[in-house]
Amino acid sequence: MLDRRQLLTASLGVGALLVSARARLLRAQVSAPDSALPVAPIVSDALFHGIPTAFPVPPDTVHCTQACVYTAVNTLYQQEIITYDDIDVFMHFQAGRGTWSCSAVLFLASYIPNVHLTSQVDYGAALADTSLPEDVLPMAAELVQGRRDLYTYAPQTDADSVLDQLEDSLVLAHVNQRALTKRRGSSIGHAVLVYGNSGDILSIVDPDDERKYSQVTMDEFTRAFLHELILIPRNYLTLPTA
Repeated sequence: MLDRRQLLTASLGVGALLVSARARLLRAQVSAPDSALPVAPIVSDALFHGIPTAFPVPPDTVHCTQACVYTAVNTLYQQEIITYDDIDVFMHFQAGRGTWSCSAVLFLASYIPNVHLTSQVDYGAALADTSLPEDVLPMAAELVQGRRDLYTYAPQTDADSVLDQLEDSLVLAHVNQRALTKRRGSSIGHAVLVYGNSGDILSIVDPDDERKYSQVTMDEFTRAFLHELILIPRNYLTLPTA
């Protein structure tokens, strides 16, 4: 007969198998964007170091992540190859609700090699306890079990890491907009695209339509940074030809 410890071990093992099986089922629900490239893009040795392509003004205040994704992809390809509609369909956009970074990095990975999300969200734990919205769970499963190379869990990513990565990467960063803009009524959760710096002055694309191209000090950015970022390599990309 099994003692209490053996029973607990056995039950945990069954639980892990059930979580794993559920994750595989969820991953099967994730499909590439309809606009995704059929083969890998041609990656140039040349790096982008200019001002990113202007994006259309987002349709509402919760399209900030989508606007940063739109800007990064179309800037590196030097033409519009994705639209807001492409992004919304893949990310299961719902009016009035924010966007989870797992969906953003998976979408970006369909177009740009070697993107990487560092997040304070433990997607593995969230997947196990099903605390994520139902439509986000398949993407979390794909990220944790299918594309683990795209993701690092880090509860307290330092804002200085943004400066460290800017030479080789654009940085999609999550920030407290109220702290960044010092404007009453601004939302707390927000995304900006950091594309350059001069000393401790950062150049950002801010999807808030009042501050499309902005400069903020490193101190301002540090106070607003929410410990989550996606690194997007600066290499120019070319659509493959048939």
